[in-house]
Amino acid sequence: AEREALWAWAESRPAHLRAIGEERARIVGEVIALMRARGCAFLEAARVIAAAHGITAAAIRNWYYGANGKPGCRRWPREDWPAVLIPGWGGGRRPAEITPEAWEFFKADYLRLERPSLASCYRRLVRVARERGWQVPSMDALRRRLAREIPRIVQVILREGEEAAFLSLPHQERDAEALAPLAWITGDGYRHDVLVEWPDGEVGRPITWVWMDVRTRRVLAWRTAKTESKDLIRLAFADLIRRHGIPGGMIIDNTLAAANKELTARAARGRKRFREDENDPEGLFAALGVEVRFTSVIRTAGGRGKGLGRAKPVERFFGIGGLMDECDRDPRLAGAYLGNHPRARPENAGVRPVPLAVFERVLADAIRAYNARPSRSALLGGESPDAAWARLVPQAQIRRATEAQVRMFLLAGERVRVARDGTVRIKALGAPGVGAPRYAHDRLTDFVGQEVVARFDPDDAERPVAIYTLDGRFLCEAELVEKAGFADREAARAWARERRRKLRAARAMAEAERRMRAEEVGALLDEVAPPEAGEPGPGVIAGVFGRVPRREDEEQEEFEERFIANVSALRERWLREREG
Repeated sequence: AEREALWAWAESRPAHLRAIGEERARIVGEVIALMRARGCAFLEAARVIAAAHGITAAAIRNWYYGANGKPGCRRWPREDWPAVLIPGWGGGRRPAEITPEAWEFFKADYLRLERPSLASCYRRLVRVARERGWQVPSMDALRRRLAREIPRIVQVILREGEEAAFLSLPHQERDAEALAPLAWITGDGYRHDVLVEWPDGEVGRPITWVWMDVRTRRVLAWRTAKTESKDLIRLAFADLIRRHGIPGGMIIDNTLAAANKELTARAARGRKRFREDENDPEGLFAALGVEVRFTSVIRTAGGRGKGLGRAKPVERFFGIGGLMDECDRDPRLAGAYLGNHPRARPENAGVRPVPLAVFERVLADAIRAYNARPSRSALLGGESPDAAWARLVPQAQIRRATEAQVRMFLLAGERVRVARDGTVRIKALGAPGVGAPRYAHDRLTDFVGQEVVARFDPDDAERPVAIYTLDGRFLCEAELVEKAGFADREAARAWARERRRKLRAARAMAEAERRMRAEEVGALLDEVAPPEAGEPGPGVIAGVFGRVPRREDEEQEEFEERFIANVSALRERWLREREG
């Protein structure tokens, strides 16, 4: 144990001091060798070796036998001499004296999150020490004592916070090379430093939610909105599964928007947003069998938590070389760029907000350019995300989403009433000065006057809207009814042809449904006509005297017999036709 402590101490000494210990051990070894060769005393051999090296024999004697309470190397094995003879073994200068109260005062002042400088803390300590009579060393002595007694990680926690301390520890590296495309995706929102004018006239900084494949680092889907919300994430995920398929798992932040109940309920453990209830329906991600994992949360001052966003590869897409450079600083957005922090704000910041359509076009170009650019990542080996995706996707097993699964992620709009012509108007998709777009489907004619629920994509009014009953049963996908020009004859003729086609189809269906004529219905009704009810006779019949009533006319009897025979013939004919 003593030798282990000796060499542990030796490893902590500077290299030049360890070299001195090795030189001393070699000189003492030469003395011992000379003693054995000549059979002389130690001091005689030490004088000879000392003269050869230009040192005193007393120094060699002290190294071997020890002096002034410092042990020599004589009692140690030969292999331990280089460590024993390192300067400073067994002693060192004593630390400077400081009054305990002064030391506590200095630590309380210096080790706080405001991060005051060492010099300012030392000046305050000296000012208080004069009044209290404390003993205070130099500022360099205090700096050395801090480094000696308080580990750096503790200083970082007290002066910079737990996040900085967390990041000062070694980070974990994950190997994604064995993953298949769409096995894991990662998503996050990015607030652009650009002023955008929305169709309703509002001006603000947009936010884009991005879904990225972990294996190929390819951006698969994105959506832009005014704020980060569950609807934004939901619609971006709908685009993802419609274009590429259903992922196996995802990594997102544990934020109010991302970890919402509607999407992530029962999808992952460790979810800390909203209260879980065993009676809650499963979220949409769980319904698709998508595993959800949340990034770590670092506790900050005040008990609040901060997510470790660096764990998501998509974060690297937002900074330099990503959206900040390729999109926000694009020349087409000049005058709308605000800078990524106040000191980087250009002089023309926000003088010309750009329309949303222009911004979305620039954003799409930036994402396509990123996907096509060769990557410097070792994971891709110089390939672009597009090339890696094209190479690996044919070998991967990807679950495809059905239309019903895609409709799950469309927004549930307001309740609408079906008009007399079998159409619905979606006010939420209307634009100022244009009005609400109209959607139609043949199935809606069965629900004229009734209320239904429309699920739609708020960013694409041309896409069909999904129509559901109030109790959640799917009815149809209604197509957009385009407006025609006021004097557009061709559009009018096409509309008339479509109406005639539908009327012909409806007429054929009507003929197929009505196989019995009205006359036949009347004949059958005569067969089942209820019998005439007899009138009750009088209890006493009064006698009639005089003239006797005449009998019924014989011609009337013949007419009734012919009528009955004709009806019977018609009935037999109808029965034969039905059986034949």
